[in-house]
Amino acid sequence: MTGKLEDHPLVQGLKHQSEKLGSGIKDAAATHNSAMTTLVEHVLKAQAELYKGQLAILENMIGKLSGTAPAKAEAAPERTRPASPLASRAGSGGLPLSERIRQATSGSDEGASSVKIAPVSSKGGE
Repeated sequence: MTGKLEDHPLVQGLKHQSEKLGSGIKDAAATHNSAMTTLVEHVLKAQAELYKGQLAILENMIGKLSGTAPAKAEAAPERTRPASPLASRAGSGGLPLSERIRQATSGSDEGASSVKIAPVSSKGGE
């Protein structure tokens, strides 16, 4: 053989095929990454909707347990009955339980002073 091995037609064909496969793998990886990103976005949106529904259910249950209607986005009508004894004992100023929870868990300082957390004491030997 007088020529270099790299110049052989079989080797040239294999190099070309290898480059073609490498390009195909890169395209497949990009498609896969795009599909996975889209899938994760859809899952996160669905999960957010699920949590919104669960929050609405919890607010409704809290409203029923505290004897008040669940909080609405628009202004609620004035209360027609007095605040529950539990609300007055908690020092909440007559706010519904769901509103106190919302204020306690929100980032704003508004209403935060009305929510008191009592320390927990252990009854037993430590």
